[in-house]
Amino acid sequence: MRLPAWWLARREARALRHIHGMADVPQLLAWDGRHLDRSFMAGDAMYQRPPRGDLAWFRAARRLLQQLHRNGVAHNDLAKEANWLVTDDGRPALIDFQLAVIGNPRSRWMRLLAREDLRHLLKHKRMYCRESLTPV
Repeated sequence: MRLPAWWLARREARALRHIHGMADVPQLLAWDGRHLDRSFMAGDAMYQRPPRGDLAWFRAARRLLQQLHRNGVAHNDLAKEANWLVTDDGRPALIDFQLAVIGNPRSRWMRLLAREDLRHLLKHKRMYCRESLTPV
C-alpha cells in the first residue's frame, strides 16, 4: 500500500501547491516526498452539519468551486459529503485533494471535470436546499 499512498499524497501536495493562498482550502505546509503536512481547517463535514435551506452557503460553495476551476484544478471527489466542510463561521470549504486534477482550465478535459464537480454540488443542493434549485 505504500506506493498508492505515496502517489495520492504526492497528487494532493501538487494540487495544494497549485492553489496556495486560496481561501477555504487547506494550505500545504510541507511535503518532503514522504510526509504530507497541511493546515487544519476548523469545521464539520457537510453530513454532520448539513446546510439545510441555506442558499447563501450553496452560492458561496459555487463561487469557491469556480475559483478552484479558474486556478486550473478540478477536485474530482466532491460526491462525498465528507469532502465539503461547513466551517465554524458557516462558510463552505473543500478538503481531500488526493484525486484532484491540474490542467488548463480552458481545455476540454478540465471543463468536463469542472462540470462534474458542479454536478456533485448540485446533487448536494438538491438534497439540502431543494426549494432553491433553478433551471439554470
